[in-house]
Amino acid sequence: MFIDRKTELSALNRRFHSNKPELLILYGRRRVGKSKLIDQFISQVGGIRLLAREESRHLQLKRISSELAVFFKDDYLLHAPFPDWDAFFVYLMQHGDIRTVIAIDEFPYLVQEEPSLPSLLQYYWDTGLSKKNLYLILSGSSIGLVESQLMQYKNPLYGRRTGQILLRPFRFIDYYSYVNNLHKAIVLYGIFGGTPPYCLIEEPFIDLEEIVCQKLLMEDAFLFR
Repeated sequence: MFIDRKTELSALNRRFHSNKPELLILYGRRRVGKSKLIDQFISQVGGIRLLAREESRHLQLKRISSELAVFFKDDYLLHAPFPDWDAFFVYLMQHGDIRTVIAIDEFPYLVQEEPSLPSLLQYYWDTGLSKKNLYLILSGSSIGLVESQLMQYKNPLYGRRTGQILLRPFRFIDYYSYVNNLHKAIVLYGIFGGTPPYCLIEEPFIDLEEIVCQKLLMEDAFLFR
């Protein structure tokens, strides 16, 4: 289920069709819909979303190599994964002539394991990636970490990003257009707020009491605790 985000999708698409190199920061608190937004954008223009995990550097590189090998149909990379992050960025430069969206979701997880990663990205952005047709998205859920690792003046990537989107919960007006019933929209938004997994009801027209019981009051309910 995907609703609204027209403003953000429009911004992403506008940048895609500008054919300028992009280094975009997409961030916001957990469960606000960053991954869904990236997937929706990629479904329109093509590309790949690489989801970072809290694991060793070796496993991170091996998994990313495998996913990129499938995306680019590269049998060699499938059997010879990146030995380090330098090899990853060199590979992006080699495949940067055709407009390609590469989204790295939860980028701070990679930085936790490899603190020099922002500095490496700065080097390769300055020496080649910024002259390519690449559309690179770095996404993160910890607003403080993203701002400190990627956006502050002292950080290596300061001044390199071409834009940023702070994704926020749905506004009421956006939620109302989804429910299409003013009374029910007011009640549901008042209870669940604008966080997508909480407020998006698969059947928004069923009884309000039933919705509250199913989502909040039953011990096995998603929001019970």
